[in-house]
Amino acid sequence: MRKHEATRGEKAQQCKEASETSSSTKWLDVVHQAAMAADPEEQGVLFSQFEQVMDTPMSRPNLEAMVAMNVDADLAKVRQPIPSSPLTCQDIEKLFTQSHILKSKGTEFRKIDNNIWEVLYQHQTYQVTFYPDNFDEFPSLRLMTWGEPLFEKYVI
Repeated sequence: MRKHEATRGEKAQQCKEASETSSSTKWLDVVHQAAMAADPEEQGVLFSQFEQVMDTPMSRPNLEAMVAMNVDADLAKVRQPIPSSPLTCQDIEKLFTQSHILKSKGTEFRKIDNNIWEVLYQHQTYQVTFYPDNFDEFPSLRLMTWGEPLFEKYVI
């Protein structure tokens, strides 16, 4: 008799652990109780409860709440400060304008004015700057940074 009760107790513990790890614990609890019921009448009542649980539509998350949480998470990411680059505008300018690799591939940089360069690339001439302030002052220049196709041709 004790051996039978111990086995039943072990099964109860296993069912309980399974129900705790499942997202649908309610129906597992009902099945567990029905399986462990000694009385056939109690078992029948519990199985009818199980049928009710299974017939009940699953609750769905509130779409508006999910959207609000998602928007809040996105805004939190957007509001994070952008880490500064370890390279300054001067560093990038020097890397490009003094590059032997670019020169060997036919690209020439000629200084036109303070922080403004003329680039000869594939038989075309471009006026560029490496400084956002110059770009703001002279928007016809190409700002040599990520997003500028000419810059990315050199980097990629």
